[in-house]
Amino acid sequence: MIVATVLSVASVAYSTVPRQRADTAVLLTPRDLPELNLANGRSGTTFGKPQLKGRWTLLYSGYLNCPDLCPTTLGLFARLNRQLQQLQTATSHTQPQFVFISIDHFRDSGLRIADYAEAFDPAITPLTGTPKELQKATTAFGFIAPPEKPSSNVAHSSAIALIGPNAQLRALFRYPHDQAQIVATLLKTGGSI
Repeated sequence: MIVATVLSVASVAYSTVPRQRADTAVLLTPRDLPELNLANGRSGTTFGKPQLKGRWTLLYSGYLNCPDLCPTTLGLFARLNRQLQQLQTATSHTQPQFVFISIDHFRDSGLRIADYAEAFDPAITPLTGTPKELQKATTAFGFIAPPEKPSSNVAHSSAIALIGPNAQLRALFRYPHDQAQIVATLLKTGGSI
């Protein structure tokens, strides 16, 4: 009991982001993102800050051979997309975009990432990039950096980033993700639904 209390206090003391709930960390002050130069795996076009402007974005990073977190999260994106489309029909808001960044630049080609994302929902934008660009992106979103050498098990973040229409990091949803909490946060922040 004492150990649990100490760990609980320590986790609160070392948290730099105030939490609404155990699974969600909403930033109080939006954080500007740097210029990004990622590649859309479906079209080959550049994806950067301009593509993050004008609407809300839910963004997740991982890799194609991930056995659990990535398929679970992309499945959540598909469910969120369906739910938000239903809510959108009752409002005049714009649907948020869903983005998946593969950080395994050694094994995950743009076409493979596109096929993977498409299997969950065609609305998910599949991204990749050079090691330097992936490093910049993961740092900006507060995610774990891409691997420096090939590995069958790639460490990656489990958080979903919420990017506002001004290309600012607004929130991080921690794992386990709560679909209702994500929708509520979008509604509370004026998200595009």
